[in-house]
Amino acid sequence: MVAITKRLPDDGLTEADVEGWLDSLPPAQEPDKRAQLVRAVHATLDAFGNENERTGQQLVLYILHVADLLVHFELDDETLTAAVLYRGFSAGHFSEQELDDTYSAVIVKRVHDLARIQRLTPGVLAAREEEGEEHSENLRRMLLAISNDVQVLLIILAERVHLMRRLGNLSPQKQKQFSRNTRDIFAPIANRLGIWQIKWELEDLSLRFLEPEAYRHIARQLEERREERLAFISETITVLEKEFGKAGIKARISGRPKHIYSIWKKMQRKDKDFSHIFDVRALRVLVDTVSDCYAALGIVHSLWHHLPKEFDDYIATPKANLYQSIHTVVVGDDGKPLEIQIRTHEMHEHAERGVAAHWRYKAEKPARFDLR
Repeated sequence: MVAITKRLPDDGLTEADVEGWLDSLPPAQEPDKRAQLVRAVHATLDAFGNENERTGQQLVLYILHVADLLVHFELDDETLTAAVLYRGFSAGHFSEQELDDTYSAVIVKRVHDLARIQRLTPGVLAAREEEGEEHSENLRRMLLAISNDVQVLLIILAERVHLMRRLGNLSPQKQKQFSRNTRDIFAPIANRLGIWQIKWELEDLSLRFLEPEAYRHIARQLEERREERLAFISETITVLEKEFGKAGIKARISGRPKHIYSIWKKMQRKDKDFSHIFDVRALRVLVDTVSDCYAALGIVHSLWHHLPKEFDDYIATPKANLYQSIHTVVVGDDGKPLEIQIRTHEMHEHAERGVAAHWRYKAEKPARFDLR
């Protein structure tokens, strides 16, 4: 999950907070583009003042939280600037001429795309009553058709993440409407982009409001078994590090974060209780090369019995969003299942950041993909 930023307050934004956030940004690669971002931040602050967003948060602070999420994905300053500007443009605070005179053509194009999405797809960006996969797919296609600039879609997804983090401030009816919308439209778009961090967080937050009892039950089960699980993971990592070392495999091994929605879905699909779900105990192994992936897999399978029906080789056959990894489930020494994912560092970068991993260094050229 994208960690909640500590660089901005939840309420009561001050000028010092704004300057502190700007100072905390990574060093500017191109000073003129950083200057445009600074100008946009101050212009937005002047435009909206103390106006509040629907969740009750100061609108400028809400906008900066969204921009800070984009910083996590190492997006360029032009993308951050578009994210900061577009609400002011949509509200009529900034004119076409002002945009053209002050900001780059890339920024202006993204602002126009974002404003068009806001204007033409209220059924996507707002809470909706309609349900059904066909309706959801139509809305997803509409959103994707308006702009195939991936940076624009990342802005929309970042906005949705921040909204969902603050959803507790809205009425129960709105919570469920926005959560259905998020689960059915935004999480699948994040999946198409291969941005697992956003997908998982949106799904978990949606489940929290749509199935609160199930969410609390799984969270409680995870917490109750936390010490036992961590001890098992630590012992298993020690075993693997020793065996990998003997084989000359340099690996980074860690416990994999648990995603409540994923556990819940498998419980529903397989009609199993919590104790039979493989996601509960999981490891991730990162190595340098593809050959190391298969060598590591061989060692894992030599140590423990694996379940053939739970084996997937997404390196040999990547997913449609280019995700690559080996997934295997083995039965540990205690007779309980353990899921292990094995991938290269490069594959992991893609798994965490999706398409952003391929274009975040190419600030001059917008990334465009056929996502429909």
